[in-house]
Amino acid sequence: MRAALCWADRDRAAKALGEVPLPVANAYIKANTNDIELGRSLARARYTVHDDYLRAIIVYGMEPVRNFEHPSGTIKLNHYILPDGMRQSDKHWETIASADVPLKNEIRRNQPESLLKGVKKTPESVNEWL
Repeated sequence: MRAALCWADRDRAAKALGEVPLPVANAYIKANTNDIELGRSLARARYTVHDDYLRAIIVYGMEPVRNFEHPSGTIKLNHYILPDGMRQSDKHWETIASADVPLKNEIRRNQPESLLKGVKKTPESVNEWL
C-alpha cells in the first residue's frame, strides 16, 4: 500500500495497488490525504462502477504522498461488565452510574461485579424530598 501511495510513477503505483481490498485502500487514503475532491469522486463512484475504475481514481486522482502513515487501529473497547440497561456505546454511562445513588444501590444488589472502580460496595442511604 505504501508503494501505491508514495511512488511518483502512477503506472507503477497502479500495479502495486493491484488486488488490495478497497476498504483497506480507503482507510489508507483517509490517513494520508485530505483531498476532498478525491473523497467525493470515490463516494460518487463507489457503488456504480467496477472496482478497477475505483482503483484508477485512487491511483491517478491523487498526488504521491511524502509522509506515509498507517491508519489508526480499531477503537479499544473497555473490557469490564456493564450494568443492565447500559450499552457499550453509551458515552456517559460511567458518570450516570457513579452519580445516581438509587442506580448504584440497584447495581450493588443485582450485579456487584459491574461496580465501577472506587465505588463503595455497601449500600448508600437515599435522601428523598417529601
